[in-house]
Amino acid sequence: MAEAVKEKPSSFAEVVENCCAQLRRRQIQGSLPCAKRTAEIMRALLTMQRHPDAASLIDDVRAVGYKLQAAKPVELAVGNIVRRVLHLIREEAQTEKSDSEADSNDAVPQGKADGKQDVMKSQGVEHLHANEVILTLGMSDTTYAFLREAARKREFQVVVAEGAPRYDGHLQARKLADAGIQVTAIPDSAVFAMMARANKVLVGAHAVLANGGAIAPAGIHMVALAAHKHSTPLVVLVGLHKLSPQFPHDPDLLYNDFRGPAEVADCDMQAQGLPQQMAYAAAHSGVGGGSSEEPSNSGTEARAQGASHPH
Repeated sequence: MAEAVKEKPSSFAEVVENCCAQLRRRQIQGSLPCAKRTAEIMRALLTMQRHPDAASLIDDVRAVGYKLQAAKPVELAVGNIVRRVLHLIREEAQTEKSDSEADSNDAVPQGKADGKQDVMKSQGVEHLHANEVILTLGMSDTTYAFLREAARKREFQVVVAEGAPRYDGHLQARKLADAGIQVTAIPDSAVFAMMARANKVLVGAHAVLANGGAIAPAGIHMVALAAHKHSTPLVVLVGLHKLSPQFPHDPDLLYNDFRGPAEVADCDMQAQGLPQQMAYAAAHSGVGGGSSEEPSNSGTEARAQGASHPH
């Protein structure tokens, strides 16, 4: 039986369209995979198209970067990698104007994200000390790798808040326990009480903005307020591909990613609650019950009583 062979894109425009479709369909998830894919697109732009000078190359990089960012506006790592490539191209154009095309090919930051992640993981021993209590919330691959590397030379305890409504803190606690780290899982409501025993708070974030603010999952703000109340240091672990030059008041900045409710409540749970919602809506709609006339009558009687007893 002949198997269907997937055709490879023949032009750079098809490569960009395929990447945009994958971003829109959420086939590429996470800041690091999006950053890697954006760097690959930038390298394909340099290898599959010719540019007479650096100005034309910068224009093409801007156009492609705008398409990629528009495909997934909530993922700021895409724009960060494009800005990094533009910065490197301008530096190469200033130093070697005669051979800008060849030098710009070497300037694409392929593998930079992985290298920075490895450097950050190796710093865990410098920031964590023996017998400390570390508090975190939810599931973060960066936080997990940071703690796993530090646990090779340090002994400490990690308190993981479950991170409702997704409860991905259970996965974080399980992975840390498999790595040989002493872990305690707590509900989100116990974060403030547990903060008095914590020596440090480590959390991951989706992006870090220009004013120092962080775009993080739901619940991190509660942890930050509790840490501020108890004067506990809070450390946000992100790679350089997550550092964004945008400000919180930027109109193009999106904070929320709208998804289906299946990640929080499965279809069976939604089907069980549907009859109750329909019964509640029918009971409060006033159809056939005469309940819609009662508020108006009571309001009329109240106005009549107020008129008969003036002050």
